[in-house]
Amino acid sequence: MYSGKLISGLFGGGLGSMVVGAWGYNGAYALAGGVSMAAACIALLLRQPGHTPHPTPTP
Repeated sequence: MYSGKLISGLFGGGLGSMVVGAWGYNGAYALAGGVSMAAACIALLLRQPGHTPHPTPTP
């Protein structure tokens, strides 16, 4: 998490200004929304360590 904060702090402003310059504000918002939706879908695959979601019954 802290590595992501570091990278976004270093490169986020410059990368954001490049995207706005190339695609405009609508393109930048669309890109940010697409990346956010992809991250949300990937987050659905996360599971708590050591927790089995559906325990199998023992015979």
